[in-house]
Amino acid sequence: MIKYLVVFMIGISCLFASDDSIKMQVLTSAKEKARRGDNHAQFGLAKLYYQGIITEKNYKKAFYWFLKSAKQGNFEAAYYLGNMYAKAQGVEKDLKKSFEWFEKGAKKGDSNSQLMLAEYYLKGIGVSKDKSKAFQWYKMVADEGYPKAQFIVGKMYIKGVGVQKDIEMGKFYLEESAKQSDPNAQFLLAKMYIEGIDSAKDMQKAKFLMQQAYLNGKKEAKKYLDQYHWETIHQQERLPEE
Repeated sequence: MIKYLVVFMIGISCLFASDDSIKMQVLTSAKEKARRGDNHAQFGLAKLYYQGIITEKNYKKAFYWFLKSAKQGNFEAAYYLGNMYAKAQGVEKDLKKSFEWFEKGAKKGDSNSQLMLAEYYLKGIGVSKDKSKAFQWYKMVADEGYPKAQFIVGKMYIKGVGVQKDIEMGKFYLEESAKQSDPNAQFLLAKMYIEGIDSAKDMQKAKFLMQQAYLNGKKEAKKYLDQYHWETIHQQERLPEE
């Protein structure tokens, strides 16, 4: 809680600091606290350098302070380090170290790190491919309610990737994701209703989901809207009652 308060206060100070002297005071204060070993100030200062807020963007300094903060147990800093090693931001690109930092963040419960760790296992980035571990990490995030992870877990169940094939479970996770307006989940579910996968065909539900998918940015849905002469919509709607 303290960490978020410190970062929030730094952010608010930066947002409303129109005078350069005030901005400099905020930056100087953050630096002093960070140098004294304040973990939360280190993380906040790293984000200022990383995002270029009230100071020039400086990935090397951002990396330095994220590393300091991470070594004191800040799992969010571990996520940033994983990204920076992957993108060669302020440090030489090293996918193995990127994986290691995502793993540290994931084991501390950081959902962003868990998602990246799952992707690394799935694609074999910085580590040998392990679809089973990828599924386990994706499912952990999906069960926390993250729509992107729910969509991926749904697909993995349906295709039997990293887990025994289970279309019913796959459909469950896709539906959970679709409820949160994930266009990919809406699109895939709509196709399943059109084709009658794991249930009878349901063109009413297919139409609704395809319309929502297109509304939420899934361009491929337009092909189906045109094919079945379904109108496009311009606002979110609820699934019709059965």
